[in-house]
Amino acid sequence: MISEGQRNDINYAIPLLEHVAEKNGSLTVRFADAFPVSERTIMPRYCVYDFHTHRFQLDMKMTGREFLGDQRFRLHMTRMPVEDLTGQEFYIWHSFHFRPAILLEEASVLTLRDVTIHSQPGMGIVGHHCEDILLERLRIIPSHGEHLSTNTDATHFVSCKGKLIFRGCSFKGHGDDATNVHTFYHDLQLLGTSTVQGSVSVKTHSLKPDYPDAGDEMQLVDKKTLLPLKNYRVLSVEKNETHYTAALEAPLPPDAPERYYLANLTRSPAVIFENCTAENRSAEMPFCRDSELPFPRFRSSGHSYCR
Repeated sequence: MISEGQRNDINYAIPLLEHVAEKNGSLTVRFADAFPVSERTIMPRYCVYDFHTHRFQLDMKMTGREFLGDQRFRLHMTRMPVEDLTGQEFYIWHSFHFRPAILLEEASVLTLRDVTIHSQPGMGIVGHHCEDILLERLRIIPSHGEHLSTNTDATHFVSCKGKLIFRGCSFKGHGDDATNVHTFYHDLQLLGTSTVQGSVSVKTHSLKPDYPDAGDEMQLVDKKTLLPLKNYRVLSVEKNETHYTAALEAPLPPDAPERYYLANLTRSPAVIFENCTAENRSAEMPFCRDSELPFPRFRSSGHSYCR
């Protein structure tokens, strides 16, 4: 089942469920010609859109598949919803993050107002190393007749500071969190008693390195328990494309590289939601770590957990 006006920025396919065999746990689906498929088509994530409940059915696990030709697949499941799914839409993602629709990087005192994102084969908005952001009347929702907006997080903010305000925003059909706000644990090497070379072991969503600024407060965190040990103020920073060198105000333990991470406490913004809604989502709304979280007026519906 296909809506009119399909766009090439949509990175998913929508087959129609033709047959559900409950006894052997299989689904037969047929893709419309607008979504050409073959035995090599990748399916890292999938779900059913239920027209009765107007939400995604995510409690399913595929263990195998057979390409039947003529745009049809038989999908073998060990777990799937108990409802009759015949005639429903079966969504298949072809990728995860890829690129965001909007990237905010090293920006400060920034307002995004009346922005609408209908579809993106990745995240909607990614913010990295920003300060004081207001998102007002942001809408990340599917186009009329469609049900999926972003492949993964609607918004994702990393190593930001100040205030991150969502005011009157709407989120619907996003493939993961409506927002994910966090900082990183930094691996470190000692270049001196109070000088470290730091880096993060994962690629950031902006594809740029993460680093502290002079004046930031870094916390030494136990790798095994994630319990904090001591805070350090950063005196100076030099950085390149792979790591940074930071001078701290006090010496670190000699065994710090083996036992501890550094986390940037300054880069944990106060997150404020005012009159926001989230519907038919696949994970948390919101998902925040190490942040002040006042939720004055917030409501959501259709919560599901995406495996």
